[in-house]
Amino acid sequence: MENNIFKVITASGTGTSFYLADYDLFITNYHVIEGNREVALQNMSRDKHLGRVIYANPNKDLAFIKSDMPTDKRTHISLQRDLRVRSTQKIYIHGFPFGLPYTVTEGIISSTDQPLGGRNYVQTDAAVNPGNSGGPMLS
Repeated sequence: MENNIFKVITASGTGTSFYLADYDLFITNYHVIEGNREVALQNMSRDKHLGRVIYANPNKDLAFIKSDMPTDKRTHISLQRDLRVRSTQKIYIHGFPFGLPYTVTEGIISSTDQPLGGRNYVQTDAAVNPGNSGGPMLS
């Protein structure tokens, strides 16, 4: 699975993305790629490939990237549409905090419906740092 999590590199910083094989897309946060039409995607071997931002939604803080970056389709990440997120559920945050090598932090879901600024969020006690943005929270 970690072979499908990538560092996103822009002129203004780094973040994380993950590859969804079912859609042939790399997913990250909008604020990671903001102001860029192209980014570098770096794999665990530090190989870099160009990525083109094909869709960005600042309101949802989402961005979709296309790239010819080789991926591991055998251990891919997939969306679970019927997944029920529940309080105290164990989760794992994957990413590249502070531009460092790949890490995983563990935590639980503290709230499944935390209101903040007119939106509701999933709250966790797992360590999430700058650079983790765009990375997946996996069960």
